[in-house]
Amino acid sequence: MPSESSDHALDLLVVGAGPCGLAVGAAARERGLRYVVLDKGCIAQSLIRYPYYMTFFSTAERLEIGGVPFAIPDPKPTRREALAYYRHVVRHHDLDVRQYEEVVGVETSAPRFRVRAACRRPGGRGEARGYSARAVVVATGGFGEPNRLELPGGPDRYPDDRIVHYYREPYPFFGQDVIVVGGGNSAVEAALELCRNGVRVRMVHFGAVFDRGVSPGSGPTSRTGSPPARSPCTGGRGSRRSGRTPPRSRTRRPAPRPNTPRTGSSP
Repeated sequence: MPSESSDHALDLLVVGAGPCGLAVGAAARERGLRYVVLDKGCIAQSLIRYPYYMTFFSTAERLEIGGVPFAIPDPKPTRREALAYYRHVVRHHDLDVRQYEEVVGVETSAPRFRVRAACRRPGGRGEARGYSARAVVVATGGFGEPNRLELPGGPDRYPDDRIVHYYREPYPFFGQDVIVVGGGNSAVEAALELCRNGVRVRMVHFGAVFDRGVSPGSGPTSRTGSPPARSPCTGGRGSRRSGRTPPRSRTRRPAPRPNTPRTGSSP
C-alpha cells in the first residue's frame, strides 16, 4: 500500500482537472472544504488534444466557471483562449491542482474513501501516493478514452500515423484518401476541414443520417439521401463550420414600460 499523504483528512477529492473538475474545486474552496484536484495529465488535458485551430460551438459565457469572467473579443472562444482561461481560473482561486498524478484505485473504508494515486511527472514516475477523503467526485469525462477501431490484427499492426483517434489538423493528409468514422459535429467539422485542404474524404457512420444537432447544410453528400444545398468544399464566406453566411442581426426596439407617461397631443 502506498504511504498516505499528509492530506489524509480531506473532505473532498476530485478526479479530473478539466472544466467540471475545476468548477467543483472552486466551489469546494469557496465553502472552506479541505480538497484536492488530481489529474493524470495537465489542466484541461482534453483540450490539449482538440484540433489546434478549433473554435467552440458554445459562447464564452456558457463556458465560464467559478464566477470568473471569460473575457474575449469574439463571442465564441478558440482552443487556445480556453486553455488560457482555465489556467487563469486556477490562479484566480489558488486551486490545489496536482497535475500528472493518476488515480489508480478507489476503495471504500467507511466512513471514508481511500484513493491510490501514481505520480506521472518526470523524475517521480511510479511514486505511489495515498489519500483519504469523505467524498470523491469523478470528473474525468469521456474524451480521454476514445472509441478505438477494432481492426483485424489488432492496433499494433497499423502505424500510429495511419490510425488517428485525435484529429488535430488536415495538413499531413494533403492529397491522400481519408475515412472519417462518425456522424456528429466533430466528425463533420473534421471532414469539412480535410476536404477544404485538398484531402479526399469519405465518411462512415452507423446511422442512416447524421447525428441530431448537426446543421443540415454542413454535412458532406450522403449516399443514403439527397445531397445538401451546398458542397462542403464550396461554402461561402460565412461560418467556418457550416459554410453558410450567418443571418443578419435584427434590431428590436424595447417595448414601453407600463404606466410610462408619453409626450405629445392626444388623438
